[in-house]
Amino acid sequence: MFDNRVTINGAIYYEDWTGIQQLVTETCGATFTSKCRHRHVYGGELEASVALTSELTVTTAAGYTHANIVAAVQARVCRWPARAGCAVTGPRPTSIVYRHPISDDYAVVLRGTNE
Repeated sequence: MFDNRVTINGAIYYEDWTGIQQLVTETCGATFTSKCRHRHVYGGELEASVALTSELTVTTAAGYTHANIVAAVQARVCRWPARAGCAVTGPRPTSIVYRHPISDDYAVVLRGTNE
């Protein structure tokens, strides 16, 4: 869009994920790796990238991820009940990228990202 200065990408997804291992830190301080067995993940995301100048680009994304543990394993440390239905989400970063070519093959690239 706008002479290739604006790019918009989107995705909708569903995953049926099995054999998951997840690091768990309990309130009593114990840390262990738990097998959650089975998880359903679905959601969507939308990303926009705008070239403000030929060297400066701003990118941001918004999305929704819903990840439910469908079948969990009961932990034996501090009686942690890994239960079905725990939701998991992830960050959606915004970044500013400065790219200045120094030759036909090389460029200086500076990136600032919040997460």
